[in-house]
Amino acid sequence: MTAEIPTVPAPVAALRQVASLMRQYADVPMDFADGTLVAVADALGLATIFTTDRRGFAAYRGARGNALTLLP
Repeated sequence: MTAEIPTVPAPVAALRQVASLMRQYADVPMDFADGTLVAVADALGLATIFTTDRRGFAAYRGARGNALTLLP
């Protein structure tokens, strides 16, 4: 059994959002991959992130300022 992983296009506005998030969380720090996950979650209206990076993602907030639910 194979799983398909959907891809999400990243328009310029989304890349600007990632850059803004990286500046906002520079002290955590947030790298491009983390910023992309947060921006994609915001764009898709998701509040749950699958990550092993609990330290970083415990600090990050969605666009509405809400904490993200972390799995596992």
